[in-house]
Amino acid sequence: MVTFLVLTCFSFAGTQVQASSWESLKDWMTDNIKGYLDHRSFNNIFSEPLQEIDNSQHSLEIKEFFKSTTTSTKSNIQNHQADYIQQLTQAKTQLKQNTLDSYFDERQSRLDEELTQELEQYLAELLDKNNKP
Repeated sequence: MVTFLVLTCFSFAGTQVQASSWESLKDWMTDNIKGYLDHRSFNNIFSEPLQEIDNSQHSLEIKEFFKSTTTSTKSNIQNHQADYIQQLTQAKTQLKQNTLDSYFDERQSRLDEELTQELEQYLAELLDKNNKP
Protein backbone atom coordinates (compact mmCIF):
# COMPACT_ATOMS: atom_id res chain seq x y z
CA MET A 1 0.00 0.00 0.00
CA VAL A 2 2.81 2.39 0.86
CA THR A 3 4.65 1.41 -2.31
CA PHE A 4 1.54 2.12 -4.33
CA LEU A 5 1.19 5.49 -2.62
CA VAL A 6 4.79 6.42 -3.35
CA LEU A 7 4.58 5.32 -6.98
CA THR A 8 1.32 7.18 -7.45
CA CYS A 9 2.79 10.31 -5.89
CA PHE A 10 5.77 10.25 -8.21
CA SER A 11 3.60 9.56 -11.21
CA PHE A 12 1.17 12.37 -10.51
CA ALA A 13 3.84 14.80 -9.40
CA GLY A 14 5.93 14.20 -12.50
CA THR A 15 3.14 14.47 -15.02
CA GLN A 16 0.63 16.96 -13.69
CA VAL A 17 1.88 19.39 -11.10
CA GLN A 18 4.90 21.07 -9.63
CA ALA A 19 4.36 21.75 -5.98
CA SER A 20 5.71 25.01 -4.66
CA SER A 21 5.59 23.87 -1.04
CA TRP A 22 4.79 20.90 1.16
CA GLU A 23 1.29 22.19 1.84
CA SER A 24 0.37 22.51 -1.83
CA LEU A 25 1.81 19.06 -2.58
CA LYS A 26 -0.11 17.60 0.36
CA ASP A 27 -3.37 19.19 -0.84
CA TRP A 28 -2.82 18.05 -4.42
CA MET A 29 -2.02 14.48 -3.35
CA THR A 30 -4.99 14.38 -1.01
CA ASP A 31 -7.34 15.42 -3.79
CA ASN A 32 -5.96 13.03 -6.40
CA ILE A 33 -5.41 9.88 -4.33
CA LYS A 34 -8.61 9.73 -2.23
CA GLY A 35 -10.27 7.37 -4.66
CA TYR A 36 -7.51 4.75 -4.44
CA LEU A 37 -7.31 4.29 -0.68
CA ASP A 38 -9.53 3.60 2.28
CA HIS A 39 -10.79 7.00 3.49
CA ARG A 40 -10.27 6.17 7.18
CA SER A 41 -6.53 5.44 6.77
CA PHE A 42 -6.00 8.14 4.16
CA ASN A 43 -6.90 11.03 6.47
CA ASN A 44 -3.97 10.23 8.78
CA ILE A 45 -1.28 9.99 6.10
CA PHE A 46 -0.34 13.67 6.05
CA SER A 47 -1.49 14.68 9.50
CA GLU A 48 1.93 14.22 11.06
CA PRO A 49 4.26 17.17 10.47
CA LEU A 50 7.68 16.55 8.99
CA GLN A 51 10.28 16.00 11.68
CA GLU A 52 13.50 17.89 11.54
CA ILE A 53 16.49 15.65 11.99
CA ASP A 54 19.18 16.87 14.34
CA ASN A 55 22.46 16.18 12.58
CA SER A 56 24.57 18.25 14.93
CA GLN A 57 25.82 15.21 16.87
CA HIS A 58 26.77 13.39 13.67
CA SER A 59 28.39 16.51 12.34
CA LEU A 60 30.45 16.83 15.54
CA GLU A 61 31.48 13.18 15.35
CA ILE A 62 32.56 13.57 11.73
CA LYS A 63 34.53 16.72 12.56
CA GLU A 64 36.24 14.97 15.50
CA PHE A 65 37.04 11.94 13.34
CA PHE A 66 38.48 14.16 10.62
CA LYS A 67 40.50 16.14 13.16
CA SER A 68 41.92 13.03 14.87
CA THR A 69 42.65 11.34 11.55
CA THR A 70 44.40 14.43 10.22
CA THR A 71 46.42 14.83 13.41
CA SER A 72 47.36 11.16 13.41
CA THR A 73 48.35 11.26 9.75
CA LYS A 74 50.48 14.37 10.23
CA SER A 75 52.17 12.72 13.20
CA ASN A 76 52.85 9.54 11.22
CA ILE A 77 54.30 11.55 8.34
CA GLN A 78 56.53 13.54 10.69
CA ASN A 79 57.75 10.35 12.42
CA HIS A 80 58.47 8.67 9.11
CA GLN A 81 60.27 11.76 7.85
CA ALA A 82 62.40 11.94 11.02
CA ASP A 83 63.28 8.23 10.75
CA TYR A 84 64.18 8.58 7.09
CA ILE A 85 66.37 11.61 7.74
CA GLN A 86 68.10 9.71 10.55
CA GLN A 87 68.76 6.74 8.22
CA LEU A 88 70.14 9.06 5.54
CA THR A 89 72.39 10.77 8.07
CA GLN A 90 73.74 7.41 9.28
CA ALA A 91 74.37 6.25 5.72
CA LYS A 92 76.11 9.52 4.91
CA THR A 93 78.33 9.19 7.99
CA GLN A 94 79.25 5.62 7.08
CA LEU A 95 80.06 6.61 3.53
CA LYS A 96 82.31 9.41 4.75
CA GLN A 97 84.14 7.05 7.12
CA ASN A 98 84.51 4.18 4.67
CA THR A 99 86.22 5.24 1.53
CA LEU A 100 85.72 3.34 -1.69
CA ASP A 101 89.14 1.71 -1.37
CA SER A 102 88.37 0.36 2.09
CA TYR A 103 85.01 -0.95 0.86
CA PHE A 104 86.73 -2.67 -2.08
CA ASP A 105 89.34 -4.25 0.22
CA GLU A 106 86.70 -5.43 2.68
CA ARG A 107 84.54 -6.91 -0.08
CA GLN A 108 87.55 -8.60 -1.69
CA SER A 109 88.55 -10.25 1.60
CA ARG A 110 84.99 -11.55 2.14
CA LEU A 111 84.90 -13.02 -1.35
CA ASP A 112 88.33 -14.64 -0.83
CA GLU A 113 87.10 -16.24 2.40
CA GLU A 114 83.97 -17.58 0.73
CA LEU A 115 85.93 -19.00 -2.21
CA THR A 116 88.48 -20.61 0.11
CA GLN A 117 85.73 -22.28 2.13
CA GLU A 118 83.98 -23.57 -0.98
CA LEU A 119 87.25 -24.89 -2.46
CA GLU A 120 88.17 -26.64 0.79
CA GLN A 121 84.74 -28.25 0.94
CA TYR A 122 84.94 -29.35 -2.71
CA LEU A 123 88.43 -30.81 -2.28
CA ALA A 124 87.40 -32.65 0.88
CA GLU A 125 84.44 -34.22 -0.94
CA LEU A 126 86.71 -35.15 -3.89
CA LEU A 127 89.26 -36.79 -1.58
CA ASP A 128 86.50 -38.71 0.21
CA LYS A 129 85.25 -40.08 -3.12
CA ASN A 130 88.78 -41.13 -4.18
CA ASN A 131 89.59 -42.80 -0.84
CA LYS A 132 86.45 -44.96 -0.88
CA PRO A 133 86.92 -48.32 -2.63
